[in-house]
Amino acid sequence: MRTTISEATRLDGISLLMSGHTIREVGSELGESSSTVSRWRQHSAARMPPRRTGGRPRKLGKRDDTLIARLATREPDGDAAAIQRRLASSDLVGVDVGRNTVARSLRNSGLRPYVKKRRPGRPAGSTAGKRRRRVAERAKKHRREYGWEWD
Repeated sequence: MRTTISEATRLDGISLLMSGHTIREVGSELGESSSTVSRWRQHSAARMPPRRTGGRPRKLGKRDDTLIARLATREPDGDAAAIQRRLASSDLVGVDVGRNTVARSLRNSGLRPYVKKRRPGRPAGSTAGKRRRRVAERAKKHRREYGWEWD
């Protein structure tokens, strides 16, 4: 059996939802089921504030995002790693942030972060450079002795 719910009750429920109450709290206060209150929320979603989806809390706030965007626009050649080093050396942001966190903050601010590609480094004690120089010296010596052209 379907009962009709007054428009005033529905509007009261929507206002409670908009003020931050949960679906269960609104349902128990108005004497309606949680599925009914959930339907109210779905039908008036355009007016509802976005729900928090959970997960890990943000490391940076809006003020920190604004500060990072300001640093990026003042130093156009600075990349995300340079901004991260600058933040680490000063007390501008109260938390230690990584390069990817700075890049994400710049993306959220509408800027395009520049993250330098890291060159693959040779391990310490590598002989690749020495061997290349040795081969080049041998080629020069051979050319001097035999007078061959290397075209």
